[in-house]
Parts: sequence; C-alpha cells; structure tokens
Amino acid sequence: MARFKAKTKKKRLPMVAKTTNDYYNGTCELSQLPKGYYFRLPGKKKVYLKSDYDRSQKKYQCDDTTDIFGNGRMLKGSTKVETGFDW
Repeated sequence: MARFKAKTKKKRLPMVAKTTNDYYNGTCELSQLPKGYYFRLPGKKKVYLKSDYDRSQKKYQCDDTTDIFGNGRMLKGSTKVETGFDW
C-alpha cells in the first residue's frame, strides 16, 4: 500500500495596487498619472500633457502645452512630477 502526500495549496498574497490616487495635489511619479493629465517638472514652469507609452523606448510621450506643433519630451515613468497647481 503506497502512501501519498496530500497537496497543500500555497497561499497567494493579495494584489497590491500599483497606482495610488494621491496624485491630485503634490508630487508623484509620472507612471501614476492617468493618460491626459497635466503636470510639470519640479522647479520648472512648462506644463506638459501625459500622452501614450512607447514600448520600444520604454518611456511616456509628454506633449508641451505651449508648443503649437505638438513637440514634446519622452520621460521615464519613474520621473517625479508636480500636480495640483494653478495655471
């Protein structure tokens, strides 16, 4: 007679939310902002609009709001940005 071990289920940890909703006032990372949100870099006056994520460069396209041609910058998701400011 063979004895078999009973399979034990491994407990999975609960999923942690990657983004938080504390981006309305203060500073946060660019990856936490929703698409189409206005922000500026710390200590700068230019205002940018978060746009699409480019998977080949692993960066977000950020459009300058004062440039009529739509030129912008490519920024990493870990870049610290300021939100909750008056224009």
